[in-house]
Amino acid sequence: MHAEAVKVGGRPSRIGLMLDARRALNCEECSAHYRLHYDSDAEVSLTYWSVLAQEIITARHPHHTDTLVLHQLEKF
Repeated sequence: MHAEAVKVGGRPSRIGLMLDARRALNCEECSAHYRLHYDSDAEVSLTYWSVLAQEIITARHPHHTDTLVLHQLEKF
């Protein structure tokens, strides 16, 4: 299972990941734009990964990285 948020203009860390083009992930402080990339195993938990990514993106303001790997984080 692999999911990551990738800053618009950046590249995912793995080849072959699917893109969730329906949801935009934005920092609520500065509007940094991200998109969610995921594999087929992570697809069933897409809402979970989107919510987690949104929270982390805003929490890490202003230190935004190009890629935020989500599957390695502990579940809350």
